[in-house]
Amino acid sequence: MDQIEGARAEGKVIKLIGSRDGSATVSPKAIPAIHPLNVAGTFNAISFDTHPAGEVTLVGKGAGGPETASSVVRDLIEVRKSFAR
Repeated sequence: MDQIEGARAEGKVIKLIGSRDGSATVSPKAIPAIHPLNVAGTFNAISFDTHPAGEVTLVGKGAGGPETASSVVRDLIEVRKSFAR
């Protein structure tokens, strides 16, 4: 709880952040409260650096009934395609 309160005092929030610097990791990190990765509810975000545009962040729904159903249907289509080969 001290880390959360400390982050809040600094204008930051704690979020689970996945990163890939050689190997992939996911860990809690303090990020500025105004950072685009600070999404709420069922939203997910991904941020990456591009050249020459700089940092690009994509945000979208990541959970919920319709979103999960869409993923399941997509997976089933891919499984079906794999048997057709």
